[in-house]
Amino acid sequence: MEDTLTVWLVIAGTAVITFCLRFSFIALQGRIEIPQVVQRVLRYTPVAVLTAIVVPLLLNPKPGFTVAPDNLRLIAAVAAFFIARASRNILFTVAGGMLLLWSLQAVFR
Repeated sequence: MEDTLTVWLVIAGTAVITFCLRFSFIALQGRIEIPQVVQRVLRYTPVAVLTAIVVPLLLNPKPGFTVAPDNLRLIAAVAAFFIARASRNILFTVAGGMLLLWSLQAVFR
């Protein structure tokens, strides 16, 4: 009984803290001037978050660190990089990378 109550209190506390943090940006919008340095740094947030999500999936698809020729995700990512450089089109990049990954998985697995 006590453990269940503790779990629910932790969930409720986490929800309140998360709500307050997110709501503070909405409530304070226009009232506080964000310094130029902070604005410049925040422009890189989406790229940093996407990199933090994608890179571990590329380099560590299985337990253990693998940068090997049999890492199909890494091969598709390198190809997607070159597609992005050549086309400068996000749709072609994603479609080309995914098609190559699915093709490689169909052939090698």
